Amino acid sequence: MEKNWDPGDRSRDDGYRAPRGNQAENKQLNDAVREYERQSGRKLSPAERQALHKRIGNQGHDYHQILDEAKDIFGGCG
Repeated sequence: MEKNWDPGDRSRDDGYRAPRGNQAENKQLNDAVREYERQSGRKLSPAERQALHKRIGNQGHDYHQILDEAKDIFGGCG
């Protein structure tokens, strides 16, 4: 993805609607997983993390959307 991504420039639109790099996306996923684990009181297995990653992949989800997806897949917290 280009450094100077312009969300209004459809000619260079990657379809993700997320102007950030892979490292930032991975950090966001990891942060959301940690928050889910904190709220639910249990750790996700590597297979569960992979299932979440597969479900949200290439969709440009933000932190809260990732957390909501985790709750949807693995059960709500509380």
